[in-house]
Formats: sequence, C-alpha cells, structure tokens
Amino acid sequence: MTDRTGHTTASTSPRLDRFDAELARNPEAAVEALLTDLAAARGPIIEETEDGHDALVTFVYVDDVDQVELNTPALMLNAPRLSEPMRRAAGTNVWTLVARIARDVTTAYRFHVDPPTLGDTTEEMMAVLSDPERHAAFTAAYARSVRPDPYNPHRVADLADDSDEPRSSVLTMPAAVALPRTADVSQRIEEHRLPGGRRIDLYQPAGGDDGLPLVVVLDGEHCRRGLVLEHLDTAIAQGRVPPVRAVLWHNLSPTSRMVEMACNPVLPAALDDELFPWLAARGQLPPAERRVLVGFSYGGLATAYTALHRPDLFGAVLPISPSLFFTPDPDTEPGEWLTRQVTADTTRARWFLAVGRLEDIPIALPGVESGATMLSCARRFHQALQRAGADVVGLLEHPSGHEMFTVHAAVGQGLTALLAPSSRPADAPG
Repeated sequence: MTDRTGHTTASTSPRLDRFDAELARNPEAAVEALLTDLAAARGPIIEETEDGHDALVTFVYVDDVDQVELNTPALMLNAPRLSEPMRRAAGTNVWTLVARIARDVTTAYRFHVDPPTLGDTTEEMMAVLSDPERHAAFTAAYARSVRPDPYNPHRVADLADDSDEPRSSVLTMPAAVALPRTADVSQRIEEHRLPGGRRIDLYQPAGGDDGLPLVVVLDGEHCRRGLVLEHLDTAIAQGRVPPVRAVLWHNLSPTSRMVEMACNPVLPAALDDELFPWLAARGQLPPAERRVLVGFSYGGLATAYTALHRPDLFGAVLPISPSLFFTPDPDTEPGEWLTRQVTADTTRARWFLAVGRLEDIPIALPGVESGATMLSCARRFHQALQRAGADVVGLLEHPSGHEMFTVHAAVGQGLTALLAPSSRPADAPG
C-alpha cells in the first residue's frame, strides 16, 4: 500500500529559473532557447530532484490567448476542478506550470484555452453529468478548449471529449513502465445493434474459436476510444493474457450511465435479457464461470454490484477505479453503500480490483465520509471482500489516475489472474 502521493505544483524549476533570467536579458533569445529544449524533450521538460522519488516537470504552452490551464491527473485536483491556471511570462506568449510528480507515473495531460467548469461543488458536477442538455453543453465547450502539446507526438483520446481524435498528450516519467505499441484491430471488431437498439462491439482475437471465454466491458464507447481492445489484443498476442472474446457494451446515451450503473438492477437484467440470448444464438455464450465483467468508474461500481446481486451472470469481475463512494440516498444512507453489501453469501465470483494511485483525492460528496477517496474506498472494499472469504486474486494500485492507462494495466493483469485455474479448494468459503 502507498500513502497519498501528495503531488503539488511547484513555484519554479531549474529550467524555468534559467528562462526567467534569460528573459530579463534577451526575451527573444530566451523564448527561442526554451522552445528548442521543448522540442528536444518532445514535451514537458523533466528534471530530477534530490530525493530521487519525484521529478520536477515544467509544462509549457505558447499562444497569444487570455487564459490557459493545465489538466492532468498528476495534479490531483479536488473535484469539480479540472485544471490549474498556468502563469504567463511577462511580455511573452509563453505559459508555464511546474509540477512535482513521482518518477514512475504514466498519465495524460492537455492544455485548455478558456476552459469550462463543472460548477463550484461536487454536487453541481454530478448534476451536470446527469443532465443531458447541460452535459452536452459542457462537452462541447470542453472540446473547444482542448489543446494537445504540439511538441509531444504521443497522444491518446480524452474520455471527456466526444471526439475520436487523440488530443490528450502522454506524460511518461523516467521510471514508468514503457507502454506497448498496439496494432490496428478494426478488421476483427464487428459493430452490432441488439434487438433493443443498444450498440455493442464484438472483438475476436486472431485464430480465436467459439470456445473462448467471454469478457464484457461496460462503457463501450469510451473504451473503444480509449483503445482498450488494442491493448487487449497486444496482451493476447504477447501471451500475457489468454485468448478471449470481448464485447464492448455501449451506453444508451451520454448520461444514461449515471442511472443504469448506479447500483441499478436494470443493467444486469439488460445484459441477461438482451446480450446473452444474442450471443447464445451465435454459439458464443460460454458458461457463467467463463464470463468476466469489466467496468471503469461508474462502470466499475456497476460491475461490483452485478457480481454481488446477480452472481449467476459472471464467474469473475474486474472493477477498475470503481465509484464505491456511491450512496443511493445521501440523506439516509452513508456512502460506500455497496461495501456494506459484501457478505459471505454475496461473494461467489472471483475478483480482481484496480485503482489509480493518483486517485487519492477527497471526493467531498454528500453522505461520503470526510477524506474518502477513490483509492481508500477501493482498499476498504478489498478488505471487506477478504473478510467475507471472497476469491480475491489481486488488487492493483497503478501509478496513473482516473484514466485509460489504469484500465489498460488492469485489463492486462486482471484478466490473466481471473482466467487462471483457481487454487481455491472446492469447499472454500465464498
């Protein structure tokens, strides 16, 4: 277990100090030298610190605009804040921000010009995310404000942006695990509409047969943009994950997930009534013990709920960064409601939990315990499963945030553990 990483912005860095000194003597030369260093670094300038655990990262954006902010999980900002204002160097178009970040982190970042807000409180944020019109307006304004780092060629899609274009830049710290290159898998993905109208994407690995295990991934549209299938395919090709058939289950609308995934029996019923008969008719529905449900964020909450309340549907579950702070009624029911549903009678599935190490930020929603974070909630849920005798095969705390890097790592490690032969005795509890 790790303590709170406590990443913070820093007032300056050695490179920024030198820029400020050169700026006073020759502004044009100072800016040119800084841009040369950015090009050489292919993104933010990373400088080591004395303790060796963290490094100073100088983010730079250049444009003649009124306001620029930096958005990255590495800043560990308290919701509903999404981004941190950058400082404009006097007399220039150069905007800077320095952050102290652990050396093993991989995370995304993006610049925002005149960014929108999600309100002043977490309640206002949740209201925006749940209201179709307000959510659409925020998403459009957010997309207009995003600027990738022009010096960094490594980009990924931003899940808060409806665009499939990768507009978030990737920060890979010096001690981070290298990200694998992924191949195009579009030729092995079929897009379908179920009889009820919901879209799914069906993936089959190269050489796969009809006897493969089934992996169902919630939030299909987000995971498709987030290259989850590409990373899964790479892990299978490298032998790190056994071959599986995967289904990406899309939401009915951008805001429907806030209802369907909020510990709502409607979601597991839809999987059972709509998806499973369709797969069975194609001869692609294995027995429950060879099915895995995967979900991220609210989808992670729904994954855990399904395992506890419909254990007949999936033999294994992989909740990733699950929103376990959830309460059905903050006026009458404390947060972490689902953790209190964990008993020896509700833990028949195999479990692998994952959460980002940067998700150690107080949630501050009504009903949620003061200081509770996504990370602490996941740890408490993990402990509850263990106390109940559940078959828990892993807890991953990945050096990233509430983002697809955590999902990629969790899918690679979690599916391997969940699909391995069980070492539990047949009469083991749970």
